[in-house]
Amino acid sequence: MENYKEGERDTKDFTEIYFVGTGDIQQNLARTKDDIAASTGVGVIFWRMFGDKLNGMELQLEARISIASTVDTILAKYAGSKFVNMRDFGGYVSAPLASGQATTVNSLWYFKDRDANALDKLVDGLQVDFIAANQVFQDSANAMNTAVLGFRAGLFHEFVPTLNRLKQGYSIRLGVNYILRGLRGDLGTNSPDANSLRLKLLGVDKRIYHGPEVLLAFKLKNLKAQAALPIVFAKSGQSTYGLSGTQFITTISFIGGFPLRF
Repeated sequence: MENYKEGERDTKDFTEIYFVGTGDIQQNLARTKDDIAASTGVGVIFWRMFGDKLNGMELQLEARISIASTVDTILAKYAGSKFVNMRDFGGYVSAPLASGQATTVNSLWYFKDRDANALDKLVDGLQVDFIAANQVFQDSANAMNTAVLGFRAGLFHEFVPTLNRLKQGYSIRLGVNYILRGLRGDLGTNSPDANSLRLKLLGVDKRIYHGPEVLLAFKLKNLKAQAALPIVFAKSGQSTYGLSGTQFITTISFIGGFPLRF
């Protein structure tokens, strides 16, 4: 917001809405090098600064729908009788954003700048994200629609001063989150076929996965990049390649569109 002046965040309300076209390129390093997924879609970005109403809080809300993807079905691959690409299936559950059909709602709540104590200076805001993604998991004998529901919530520190971030569109955030992934759709049912296919393709019969995450995010106007380090809990003997334990996920997003200002 080029006309923003320092100090107005405390007293004035600002609202902007952008209708955008989006593109995402995502790589989970646990997946094979040939399976870099990309998608395009449309979305809306809502930006609101609440002034005195919510003690100077700021909301950045982004909702997107992916309408085209380079990957629609994940196929089981075999070397002889050995199943060799379990990482592809676990990696999709871990990072479903950029492949298949997907809807995401991402929100950043920035607190008012505070000087009270060291904790206030360290924590600048709250991140809450939701995702619903759709894909087909297929082996040689069966194929099932797979829906992944995801949730992320946590606190972050913003390194870029507020004035520069608001006027120039730069951002560098480091956050600590808790994440949740749930298998739904046909593969998430309790039918014998779904139970058997989950056990075969993921190595476990679990439908809920969760754990902490460290997230580093950069924003330069219309370009966004994220590096995430999720740590998904798994009991002994119930690990899933590409999902359980510590993984590494990178995402680059391109956003362009037109604003409606209020």
